[in-house]
Amino acid sequence: MIDFETYTNQTAVDTRSQIVLFNTENHRYYSLDAVAAYVYQLVQTPRTLGEICNAVRRVFDVEPDYCESDIHDLLNQMEAEGLIEAQPERSQMAS
Repeated sequence: MIDFETYTNQTAVDTRSQIVLFNTENHRYYSLDAVAAYVYQLVQTPRTLGEICNAVRRVFDVEPDYCESDIHDLLNQMEAEGLIEAQPERSQMAS
């Protein structure tokens, strides 16, 4: 399993309807809609894809199959932009 968490190279502002991020390394702004903002808030502490999807399904009306696929795509996009990083799950690192 993989844990996802945020990098420290960004500043975030919560505008109630979205989160606006500024990445200090690439000097780009990002506007996150409600679902992406919720996911971003979740990964402030390391979480697996399954944990993120479970939390998203509790708050938003989304089918489990679509949730995992869509959230996986979102996490990949966020990682490609340097907003989050994927790391081996902490329990696996201890073994």
